[in-house]
Amino acid sequence: MIGPSSIFVFCLVSTAIVSGQVRHDLTAKPQTIPLWENGAPGAQGQGDNDKPTLTIYLPWQSNLSGTSVIVAPGGGYEMLADNHEGRQVANWFNAMGVTAFVLKYRLGPRYHHPIELGDAQRAIRLVRSRAKEFEVSPDRIGMMGFSAGGHLASTAATPLSAHLIEANVLPAVVMRAAHAGPAFIKQPLFNTVQGYDSYVVPASTGLIVHQLLIIAICLVMGTWIERGGWAVAPRGRLSVCAFGGMILAFWLLAWCAILFWVGFVFWFHDLPRAGNLGAAIAVGALYGLAIAALGVSLGCWMADRERAFQVVGAVSIPMLFLSGFAFPIESIPEPVVWVSFLLPSTHGIQALLKFNQMGATWLETAPQIIRLLIVTAAYLGLAWWMASRRATGSDWRNGESAASAHRIL
Repeated sequence: MIGPSSIFVFCLVSTAIVSGQVRHDLTAKPQTIPLWENGAPGAQGQGDNDKPTLTIYLPWQSNLSGTSVIVAPGGGYEMLADNHEGRQVANWFNAMGVTAFVLKYRLGPRYHHPIELGDAQRAIRLVRSRAKEFEVSPDRIGMMGFSAGGHLASTAATPLSAHLIEANVLPAVVMRAAHAGPAFIKQPLFNTVQGYDSYVVPASTGLIVHQLLIIAICLVMGTWIERGGWAVAPRGRLSVCAFGGMILAFWLLAWCAILFWVGFVFWFHDLPRAGNLGAAIAVGALYGLAIAALGVSLGCWMADRERAFQVVGAVSIPMLFLSGFAFPIESIPEPVVWVSFLLPSTHGIQALLKFNQMGATWLETAPQIIRLLIVTAAYLGLAWWMASRRATGSDWRNGESAASAHRIL
């Protein structure tokens, strides 16, 4: 009995014959050719599984576009699903006028990478070299796959594999190189120089030094205020010289910490460093002075040892983003960016990164240096005003004594 499907196939064949577009007998067995005539490189035997091949499926009608596709069936690199992921897919391409080549590549556990990759590369090279014979375009050859075959197709499509194909590098050469030892290529996702090692870690250390030193200075200031007497102002009067000595002491501590991190620590962990060492040391000194001035100002404002941990610790994460290295500064609202300019960490971190990691010149870092100078001068003035008021035991906010205003926030 003749069913609807038989009538459809008969009409399709009859129409193609009348139009003169039938290329071959639809019932004929597709031609299978070996990838290598004299045996595949790296073959461990002469069996069928040791001989990679291409099975050619010609289109049912003329291939006017010259397009061809190499199909790599899946199977977890241990078997080939060459029917539903090979022949059926090839027939589907044939129906659209596309020539298909089903690849039989070598499998495990007998064969491992890069043998499969070499088979895929050889298949592409073979189709391209015999493009005229197959009546396809050498520049319109595609490759697709399923499961492991998809992985193989994507691997063959990488720039490295493409260069190997163009340069006619033999898979045996690739195999020997693989046996000699893998070559690891570090390609950072966010920073194309050295990723986190060259940018995020050094920037984070700049913020860590800033926050730890601010807390330490606030602890000292809070202790003096809670005791009701300052070591640098024994009579309740803070002279300019005493204030300068206090700032210089805090500055020296901050500067040594910066030099320890950007010098010894970076050397010990082999992080990028010393791009412009002299400038990095100089800007570290300026950054340390800004930290000392801000620490004294905050210590006088909070007047509480424990409060420093609460406030300074809570703002560390926002400062991380406001510094412009953990989050693109272009994506931060402009009013928030202006607020970040009030923080020494924003300018100090960026300047240290440019000098120490990137080897920038003074001219290239001029914006950060100028802003850091302005911020340092402003906090020095604020620190003098607040410290001179606090040292006398008065509360500069409401005029009461420090004893009656022990808690501030």
